[in-house]
Amino acid sequence: MIQPIRFAMCGVGWVGKMHAGAIAATPGAELVAVHNHRQPSLDEFAAAHPVALATSDWEEFLGAVRDGGAEVAVVATPNARHASQSIALMRAGAHVLVEKPMAVSAAAGEEMASVAEQTGRALMTGHMWRFDPEAQWLRQQIAGGALGEIVRTRSLSVHTWWGPSGWFQQRALAGGGALADMGVHAIDTTRYLIGDPHPVGVTARIGTYYGSYDVDDTAVVLVDWDNGTTSQIEAGWWQVQSDGPEAATRLHGTQAFGSLFPTHVTRELQDEAVEERTPPPFDRNEHCDPALFEGQIAHAVDVARGDKPPVNGPDIGLTTVRIMEAAYRSAETGERIRLS
Repeated sequence: MIQPIRFAMCGVGWVGKMHAGAIAATPGAELVAVHNHRQPSLDEFAAAHPVALATSDWEEFLGAVRDGGAEVAVVATPNARHASQSIALMRAGAHVLVEKPMAVSAAAGEEMASVAEQTGRALMTGHMWRFDPEAQWLRQQIAGGALGEIVRTRSLSVHTWWGPSGWFQQRALAGGGALADMGVHAIDTTRYLIGDPHPVGVTARIGTYYGSYDVDDTAVVLVDWDNGTTSQIEAGWWQVQSDGPEAATRLHGTQAFGSLFPTHVTRELQDEAVEERTPPPFDRNEHCDPALFEGQIAHAVDVARGDKPPVNGPDIGLTTVRIMEAAYRSAETGERIRLS
């Protein structure tokens, strides 16, 4: 009988609960240890998700991993803690699935990637839209040439009439606001759809208009990629309108138009003045479906068993952090930031 891959997790907020549900729903995965620095929320979580170890003591949690208690650790804590906790867990012997953004600075992300290489541990970033079947279908269409050359794209990650509270509004813990929270989804989804090119330039306008917190709630970012495509990214909290749901992306090609959420490839047949629309051959249950997190956990199980290399490895998270960091710098200086 194949033994399950054991998961340890730090952080029991909304996304931690999504990971816990995904672990419970994934064959071959088992949640065995949980850490949270606040005892009341830890107790509430443990009542709903019983585990062998639920502790607010970081050293006890890390020691359990170091003693061989878990093969994979999920880091679902405030952004500023991602780097230090991921590094400690990799050095303790665990593969790590860290929530987005993987770090609050490129330097911290580079250190994480270096430790992953040194320890031989997989470092995966929780960009879960890469596990969405519609995104995967559209990426295949684009890779197959259905849109021709991608000239420009526009991607959205905007909350209307709502925004998060708590540590999300604190720069010291979050590293940024709507861009760090929502914009990274749009950045990575765009990059995934167009084949993971690398950024060469970033221009941004970022501000705070809807609250008194010390982070941004509005961001517009232009990314120039090394394949010639230019992408517009829009992120926001408390906006009065949005042209699409989280990670919605529009792609303009030389031969056709592609859309994610709603998902289709559309061609205008000029000779007949008609439109040919191709949707994916399946239905969707809900937008941010728990199945996305289940796919991510199932992949982590395969990685931990040595069956697959990570498709969401250090380059994925680090590239997004570099773009995010460049966007904040561009907004401060008013200049385009060049990236090598």
